[in-house]
Amino acid sequence: MTLSVCLLTLIFTYVIASDVCFLVVSRILSRTSEAISERLFWMSRGVGPATISVLIYVMFLFFPNQTRLVYVAAVMVVFGSAAVFGRAELPRLVAAYRKAGALLVQGLRRTISSPPLVATLLLVLAALVLGVVYPIVEHDGLSAAIEARIMVRDMSMANYLAVKEFDPQTGYHMANFRTPFLQTLYVWFGLVAGAEQMDILARTVSPVFGIHCLALLGVLVFRRYSSHAAIWAVFIAACTPIFFYMGYNNGIDTARLFLSLAALTCISELVECRGRSWRLALVTGGFCGFALFGHLLAAPALGGGALVYLVVRPILSMRKLAAGLLVIFSAVIIGAQFHFLTSPRLVERLGREVGLKRRTEQRKSTVERPPAVKVGRETVAAKKPPYKDSRKAVPDVRGQGTSQVSQFIFGRMQFLTGVEYFGGIAYLFLAAIVLTIRHSKSSLENVFLAAAAVTTVVVLSGVRTLSWSNPRYVASILLIAAYFVGPLLAVVEGFFKRCAPRVQRLIPWFLVLSLAFPAILVTSIRGAKVEITNPGSFYADLRSLKWVRTLRDDPGSALATFWRDYFGIRRTIQHLASDDVTKLCNSHDFFAGVFYIKKNLPADAKTFLFRDARFFYYSKHRGVVWYSPEHDKAALGRARTHEKLHEYLCGQGFTHVLLDTYSTTQACFHYRPFGKVLENCEMSEIVFEYGTARVFELKGCGAVDQ
Repeated sequence: MTLSVCLLTLIFTYVIASDVCFLVVSRILSRTSEAISERLFWMSRGVGPATISVLIYVMFLFFPNQTRLVYVAAVMVVFGSAAVFGRAELPRLVAAYRKAGALLVQGLRRTISSPPLVATLLLVLAALVLGVVYPIVEHDGLSAAIEARIMVRDMSMANYLAVKEFDPQTGYHMANFRTPFLQTLYVWFGLVAGAEQMDILARTVSPVFGIHCLALLGVLVFRRYSSHAAIWAVFIAACTPIFFYMGYNNGIDTARLFLSLAALTCISELVECRGRSWRLALVTGGFCGFALFGHLLAAPALGGGALVYLVVRPILSMRKLAAGLLVIFSAVIIGAQFHFLTSPRLVERLGREVGLKRRTEQRKSTVERPPAVKVGRETVAAKKPPYKDSRKAVPDVRGQGTSQVSQFIFGRMQFLTGVEYFGGIAYLFLAAIVLTIRHSKSSLENVFLAAAAVTTVVVLSGVRTLSWSNPRYVASILLIAAYFVGPLLAVVEGFFKRCAPRVQRLIPWFLVLSLAFPAILVTSIRGAKVEITNPGSFYADLRSLKWVRTLRDDPGSALATFWRDYFGIRRTIQHLASDDVTKLCNSHDFFAGVFYIKKNLPADAKTFLFRDARFFYYSKHRGVVWYSPEHDKAALGRARTHEKLHEYLCGQGFTHVLLDTYSTTQACFHYRPFGKVLENCEMSEIVFEYGTARVFELKGCGAVDQ
């Protein structure tokens, strides 16, 4: 029964809802434009889940505290009414499925003779297995999951919109405020299949949207160039290390990439439209709205597309101005409205008593840092060896904490220098642009190039440090690059058609292995979900070439170290059939501490944390992260000695501290004498240790001493 409910939920979310969206958009565009109809089927594949997400968000915001049946019935009524509205377009939907089936059959027939297609299918299958079979381990995915669980429990957006400073039941405090695309989609899964099934259904979002990205990319290249170029474009995108990682890490990235690509495609159709374009403008605004609701990072790319729209057609055209305003209005209603409806002033005008507070007030930290004083980072050396084992350390984030030159080269320019994330796609993209400029370009290509240019300018400008330090954000132009690289690789392969038959057969395999090598190597080194926390300094050490001397002096020891500490993929494969707890404990040592607390500590235990989502999602105990407003952060700031810090922790009711290597990198640990408290046998005691994760019991604090 449970399995059938989950399957029906997935079918409705990813297939039926998307088909209904296709029918509606086809009905709207039936009298305006036929050009977009060929691409519309593939563009609508991810719009169904996005529409459900927006509907749940709106209902939770304005009609909270209803029963599960009310919300599910409301979504069904909306989609049922939409299906009735677009029923005249059913023949077009059937024809689209027939064409899609024909393309699939054609692709399967060519699989054996097409090395890039074989490699793409293997990569997609691997991402699907890693994404669904293995539990969620990354911070962003777990944040969305715990927030969705709280929404399902409360049947409202109250805690997410900061009505309360922290969740009173779990102690969870949401510090990073973002559009709830994933959260409300997960809520939908919880409403239909039950909260206990939400976890497994949530794991499908990232890989499914990754497949949608590749499908839409392949169709766009196929319509412009050829099936051979489309296969290479899909392959180069799938084998790029960062895209393969995003396909299974259960985050928002594949969804935002797909929605941005679909929105840019709509903008290109609007650029080509020469007739009455208000219907197409309405649809374009809808796609842009979904892209913005997925993530605000879509804004630079959409801005680039808007520039093409302004330049290509007459600037003083009133018709163009009206269409542009309609696009903006539709995008704001669907996507950007989230940032305005959560404004206290606007909520007051609407007469909604939801008690929202400004996020900026909650983000103010009262923990003072000593000015111009370098404070050493304490360790727990007196009780246990210090944290020299960096295998469980913070992951490599390019450019942070280094010189300005390194920040620019390895941070803002990481699309070129970050081979471990982007492989060689950047250099192929530059070569493809040089070849493309020499020929006439379609509106789609002009929009793509403008979007890539604007996004690159934003990254290089350093407007927001996070936009260039995080490779997932830099990868916003990845699909655009793959669109241009695919035809280039097809030309390169065709260049060798004049060679001997044996060379002709070997060249595609050589290209496939060469281009896929970075993804294979990186995934093998860092593992995938299991044993993923290899040394955080690995990529920096690799760039420094320190390993050359070690490999030269003692190659046997070097290879043994690599196999033991760096070859994480063997552990991933080893734990394929293990239970989720075993997989989690072999992913981050921190999870082992979480499960110890969950199993062994009393219900009234209160743990002081330096990490949030990983604890709150998998533990049923209360926890308080160091930046939460639940405790007196001002008093914490005044605790300059280990005696006062211990007194403060006991006074706040804390009974335990959960620590790992990453925790020692946090400002709160770095600037406060936590190390001395934890190494003092009269103040604390280690009750659990696993790798670098340790659970300390605070002596003289709370119920554990009673």
